[in-house]
Amino acid sequence: MIWNSGQLHQGWTVEKLFCKHESAPFNPEIANCFFRAGLIEAWGRGIEKMSQTCMNAGIHKPEILYEESGIWLTFNFQKSSVKSSVKILDLLKLNPNLTIPELAQELFLTERAVQKTLKKLQETNQLKRIGSKKAGSWEVV
Repeated sequence: MIWNSGQLHQGWTVEKLFCKHESAPFNPEIANCFFRAGLIEAWGRGIEKMSQTCMNAGIHKPEILYEESGIWLTFNFQKSSVKSSVKILDLLKLNPNLTIPELAQELFLTERAVQKTLKKLQETNQLKRIGSKKAGSWEVV
């Protein structure tokens, strides 16, 4: 959970944060300093980027609780209904040369978890390894 003592702009709702919306930083001068320093690419996209990152990792988007005194942002790190095996197959369809460490990093899993899933996918004939461990690639059946 992350707490921010800030307030939403007048007329804004939590729902508006999850949709495309104009950027209205409370202090545009500070926001501009962060932008020029390369610490942010743009302002007004934080919730959108967090939601997309969560979705890519297979977890639910953050929940926002807005109170008079500030905003709670809660991340639920339990995996959503899409299984790791489906995500691995999808990634390997796009890039059959991905390594176990790359898959683990992309899916926020341990390398051991990826190895176990790859083994199951091979045992059920959904995935084949073509070539050697070091120089080979994956074929999604």
